[in-house]
Amino acid sequence: MNRLFYALPIAAGIMFGSVGVFVRKLYADDFSNATVLFSRAVLASVMLLIYILITKPALLKLRKQNLPWVFGCAVCSMLVTNICFNISRTTLSLAFAAVLLSIAPVYSLIISRFAFGSRITRKQIVCVAMTIAGCILVSGVIGSAVHLYAFGVFAGIISGISYGLFSIFSKKGIEGGLNPLTITFYSMLIVSVVLAPFTDFPTIAGYIAASPLHSMLFLIAHSLTVGVLPYLFLAMSSKHLNPGTVNILASCEPVAAMIFGVIFYNEVPTVLSLLGLIVTVVALGILCKGRE
Repeated sequence: MNRLFYALPIAAGIMFGSVGVFVRKLYADDFSNATVLFSRAVLASVMLLIYILITKPALLKLRKQNLPWVFGCAVCSMLVTNICFNISRTTLSLAFAAVLLSIAPVYSLIISRFAFGSRITRKQIVCVAMTIAGCILVSGVIGSAVHLYAFGVFAGIISGISYGLFSIFSKKGIEGGLNPLTITFYSMLIVSVVLAPFTDFPTIAGYIAASPLHSMLFLIAHSLTVGVLPYLFLAMSSKHLNPGTVNILASCEPVAAMIFGVIFYNEVPTVLSLLGLIVTVVALGILCKGRE
């Protein structure tokens, strides 16, 4: 199988890992959670619409039978993941919230077994265990005081489940004849519509007015890096890989976040974090070696 389809979810995980770089900057400029998510989704919708209109307008056609899968990608995955992760990271430590999110491959493998009859291989089980262990080490949960709140833990678990559902819903949509571009565009559009009533538009307007060129470039980069490309890559890879494998490969996000923290914020990793990085990279290498 073409190695490109293994590289796409890894690239998506790296891009998702960069979200903190963008979100920290926007939070510093008084963006609320809903406003951050809306600005990301609406710009993604616009960029995808322009691209589709120029290249292949027929991709905008959406059959009735595919609506549940698009709705699932948009609301049950994108929206729920972001909302629940925001709840968990405000009630738990950031590290523990990230660990709960990183368990998504486990849920995805189990759901894929029943939804598609996908066989769970020994290699996948080993890679899941190694990836989760690596993410826990990278997160810094071990050796730190972690305060548990039932609602925060519940929200974190839901964020992992909903994150894992994206590759499953997108695979079903693709099997129904949808293009990954179509899935990503309509998902972003639906998220934009749902979040619009909760968005602080004056804050967005003020942010852009303060420095139009710089602000727009930053918002576009945020939308492309965390919105358009990673979800598109996940949808494209789901066409050729089973959802469990996709989510294992994409679970390198905490490792990427650690590296971005070092580059942009001088957050020096611990020995355990570096060990987690090695374990995760080895797990991904094992999974990518050979065919499914």
